[in-house]
Amino acid sequence: MTKKYKATATREGRLWVIDVPGVGVTQGRTVAEAREMTRDLIAAMTDVRLKDVDIDTEWPTNRPVGGPFHASSGLSPHTS
Repeated sequence: MTKKYKATATREGRLWVIDVPGVGVTQGRTVAEAREMTRDLIAAMTDVRLKDVDIDTEWPTNRPVGGPFHASSGLSPHTS
């Protein structure tokens, strides 16, 4: 059964930092890495199977949206 979690992403230097309230905080150098680490964090801390983790992440809106990017590119991801 899928379980939905809310998360908030912020930039700290070259890293994306993801806070999942009630679960914990993780980070990644790229958006893809941050998303993967967030799923892993939730699965590990809640005993929910990876395939059952659904994350609604709030990404910063004060940066231009564009596709593919790296933490150092200055671009923000599309909201997931």
